[in-house]
Order: sequence, then C-alpha cells, then structure tokens
Amino acid sequence: MHWYLRAADQGVAVAQEDVGSLYHYGQGVPQDYAEAMRWYHKAADQGLAAAQDSFGLLYAGGWGVTKNRPEARRSFRLAASQGDFVAQSRLSDDGK
Repeated sequence: MHWYLRAADQGVAVAQEDVGSLYHYGQGVPQDYAEAMRWYHKAADQGLAAAQDSFGLLYAGGWGVTKNRPEARRSFRLAASQGDFVAQSRLSDDGK
C-alpha cells in the first residue's frame, strides 16, 4: 500500500485508481467507499477511463456518496467514449 499511496500522492492516475480499488473492495485496507470515491475522483479527473467507470459505479449504487444516476451515466459515458467496454456495457444495461 505504501508504494501505491506514494505514487497516488504524486498524481499518478493509475496509482490513484488502484488505491481507490483497494478501498472499494477492502483489499489490504478496511473497505471505505468514501475513500475509494476520493481516489477514483482524482484519477477520473485526469481522464483515466477505468476510474471514470468506477466513479460512476459508486454513484450508481450510492456507495460512499448519495446515489446519483445522472452523475453515474455521465461518468460511464466519459469512460465509454474512450473505449471502456465495461462502461459501454453499463450504459447499454441502463436502458433496459
């Protein structure tokens, strides 16, 4: 975790997304959706598609934030526009 945090604190988007994922799933740290959201947000703001998808997922479920479907769809669209297949699938499933 130390090295992930060090890189994340230096602004490395992939590391920020990784730290978010560790908190999201409680891997090596206590599960903390709010902390996951904070790290996903940093990486998503840098345009990392995987983080945009994860950011949207937490908004869709209301994990760590107030549930917000429009914000979730916006994040999924950003990720999908970069070719993120998971986000594309989430948008496709959303209309059903």
